[in-house]
Amino acid sequence: MKRGNGKNRRWEVAAVGAVTALLLAGCAETSTSTTAAAQVQASSTSAAAEETAPAAEETKDATVTVTASVTEYADPDMAQITLGVEESEDTAEAAQKSASKKQDAVKKAITDLGISEDDISTSSYSMYPQYNYDTSKVTGYTVSVSLAIRNVTLDEVGDVLSAATSAGASQISDISYTSSSYDAVYSEALTKAAADAGTKADTLAKAEGKTLGELVSVQEGYQDTSARYQSTNAYANMESSDGAGSAISVDPGQLEVDANVTAVYALK
Repeated sequence: MKRGNGKNRRWEVAAVGAVTALLLAGCAETSTSTTAAAQVQASSTSAAAEETAPAAEETKDATVTVTASVTEYADPDMAQITLGVEESEDTAEAAQKSASKKQDAVKKAITDLGISEDDISTSSYSMYPQYNYDTSKVTGYTVSVSLAIRNVTLDEVGDVLSAATSAGASQISDISYTSSSYDAVYSEALTKAAADAGTKADTLAKAEGKTLGELVSVQEGYQDTSARYQSTNAYANMESSDGAGSAISVDPGQLEVDANVTAVYALK
């Protein structure tokens, strides 16, 4: 029995060894195949990269970037006027009443010219004490009220100023002019700026021995919307009018309208 068991064990060991050998051989073949496949794939990828690299370089076009600015001028046809009254009295209440009365008189004088009350608003209101600086005591109060008059045509500006000052306005702080054609003038300036950008790009392309290609992108530059209104403090001159009173003449000048463009062109 013992001899038989030993023989069987030798057969079992031999069988296990054979199976192990077969498995090892299979793993080796699989590893070799995998390595070979990886090498083939890497080789293919490298070849594809080499083939596409020149193509990428060829499709990368050179470009030129230019900027252009144009200034046009618009004739003002509307204005906004800021004026006010100032009254001083012994008490705060008295100063407020006096200023209110004069403000109403100024507003009436302006509306009598045909200006709508909806176009007249209080833009500022202030009250401050008056002091005797020797005694540091309050001697009275001053009230200052400013009115903004909108949508005034250029023909009405002189009359509004004259009527307001005659009614008691003591402060004319600002006149802002604007033009109803501002947007149209700006569009014209923008069109010219775009054309100038194209001319600049063409000049640069020729200087580099290239040919100007297609427009890649175009961008509108910063637009200063405050330029819609031109303010001035040197706005009015008092002139006699046949001895019948005073007239105020105004000279609004012109509004500057600036347009800026940045463009990118391809070069061939």
